[in-house]
Amino acid sequence: MKRRKNSASTSRSGLPSGMTLLEVLVSLSIFLGSFAAVSQLFNLGSRAAIRAALETQAVLRCESKLAELVAGVESLEAGEATPYEDDPRWNWSLVVNAAEQNPSLMEVVVTVAFQPEAAPEGHRFSLTRLLLDPQVVLDAEEEAAAAAEAEEAEAP
Repeated sequence: MKRRKNSASTSRSGLPSGMTLLEVLVSLSIFLGSFAAVSQLFNLGSRAAIRAALETQAVLRCESKLAELVAGVESLEAGEATPYEDDPRWNWSLVVNAAEQNPSLMEVVVTVAFQPEAAPEGHRFSLTRLLLDPQVVLDAEEEAAAAAEAEEAEAP
């Protein structure tokens, strides 16, 4: 009679079945390396999402502040790092320059910045717009009113 060999400990070729310690270590190192790469990708994706959210909020705040300046809610006086009332981590600044193309225009630059407590560097966004100088508009209205009064005075 032939004796059967224990099939759990050997294979058909006569070699021991199962995995060696070296195979376990190689597969474990491959698994850990791929896990580290996936976690780095996850970290990179979450940082990009935060950056995109900050960029979107900066654009909206900048456009809103520029609309307030155009509507006359805020004065067109240059200012530095004025915090927003709803979130003091956000601040805005205004730079007003005479436009080079036309002296009746003003170049208005609104800069919005986010400064977190823990990070040394925040996020900045600037928006530039050319506006008609309010003094030019007032002068034109005064000239038009003076011309109308002069016409009324001349008319019998």
